[in-house]
Amino acid sequence: MPKKNIPGYLKHPSGQAYCRLNGKFIYLGRYNSKSSRERYEEVIAEYLANGKKLPPTKQQEEINIAELAIEFLAYAEGYYIDEQGKPTDTLAHCRLAVAPVVKHYGNNAVSDFTPLALIFIRDKWIEAGIARKTINRWVTIIRQMFRWGVIYKFVTTNTLHDLLAVPQLKKGRTKAPEYEEVQPVAPEIVARTLPHLNPVVADMIRTQALTGMRPQDVRNLRICDINTAEAVWSYKPRTHKTKHRGKPRVLAIGPKAQNILVPYMLEKQDTPEAYLFSPADSENARKLEMREKRKSKITPSQQQRNANRKKNPQRKFNEQFTKNSYSRAVRRACQKAGTITTITGLSENTEYEFQIRLVTEEKPIAWSTSIFITTAEATTKQKRPRKASRSFRSPSQTTDSITLTWTYIKEATEYEIRYRAIDKTAWLLITVPKFPEWHPHQLRHATAQAVRDQWGPEFCQAVMGHTNIDTVAIYAHANFEKAKTVMAEIG
Repeated sequence: MPKKNIPGYLKHPSGQAYCRLNGKFIYLGRYNSKSSRERYEEVIAEYLANGKKLPPTKQQEEINIAELAIEFLAYAEGYYIDEQGKPTDTLAHCRLAVAPVVKHYGNNAVSDFTPLALIFIRDKWIEAGIARKTINRWVTIIRQMFRWGVIYKFVTTNTLHDLLAVPQLKKGRTKAPEYEEVQPVAPEIVARTLPHLNPVVADMIRTQALTGMRPQDVRNLRICDINTAEAVWSYKPRTHKTKHRGKPRVLAIGPKAQNILVPYMLEKQDTPEAYLFSPADSENARKLEMREKRKSKITPSQQQRNANRKKNPQRKFNEQFTKNSYSRAVRRACQKAGTITTITGLSENTEYEFQIRLVTEEKPIAWSTSIFITTAEATTKQKRPRKASRSFRSPSQTTDSITLTWTYIKEATEYEIRYRAIDKTAWLLITVPKFPEWHPHQLRHATAQAVRDQWGPEFCQAVMGHTNIDTVAIYAHANFEKAKTVMAEIG
């Protein structure tokens, strides 16, 4: 006898079991569970008894927005992953875009989500100060969710078509702010930041500045991806920004960058697939620096605690730096660079009184408690019955200078320090401007600008790896300054 055409017991990407009857999706519960199997048998029996038609009482109700969001995010979790199975940034954007839709319309039927509802969500983002391009991206994700729902018959084509009528926000036609254009970081700012980074991250910065790599590229450096056969090495990252579009990427590594990488490559020559720059190496470098600065001997109890930590570490470090950890290390170094200053021209073996205060956009804050420091001595003298602030201290002194450090305050626009010898009444005042915080992406722009100015757009395109030469125009930050120089002479 011919086999009957019976709809199958299927697994949905969300993990739910379902069967499709007369174009309708009938959800049965968790896939491969006993209850879903029993439910499947009941539904199929009623379907066959009704002449292969879905009984009116079994017509599936329209799902609501919250259910659609759950289904879509389950799909996104399996789709937006990299080669190592880790979620990409797009998945985070999907969750951020869908969250307010569920919050305001979660219990509404899918067909009730109209263009006005989408505009309401968009206006909420504008009120929250979200950038225009981010809002447009999130609106696209919401429409993508409904488009995905059309495929699985959760959403009608009419509902999707209506949502497509909502236009993208145009530049200059909305209150939503624009992204700040990425500016190249000045070499002198990088130079002042490097001493406050641990050696591993500092080498990452130097490598990126010399090669024009993206932060992702320097974080992904591995021996197995580097060809050292020629004088100028070639580096093919295992993954990169445009890999999903099928575009190749090869970076050139010159002699200066090679000198930075060689010690790391020698250390990891037995593990060519390991990342050259890792947080574990960074932590080891930090501990080594602390041991070198230590003046007292390590006690037996301290040695035992260190041994116990090695056997049972409380914190495990990742194999490579993430985008956030790399940027965070640079940001903290910038904060340290902006909270240290050296006052010179002081008298030898003289005690000085120091006070500090921060200046905000509103007004200066009151002066801090005084600290008393003597030049040419390694310790701080406290000659008055007043405790020095732990947030304002001097790590080093010479015969004619004193170095001061203090706690970083986010709201400060600048810091003011006043000082005087203890036998004087008049104060001397210095102002320390806020140190500019920069991020690794700005290194690429700085390198690109230097290459463009010295070698021209075509060489800049080759070094940066851009497909279109017009993209190089974003690095033309210095051109107007050149134009002003020319016009000052001939205009």
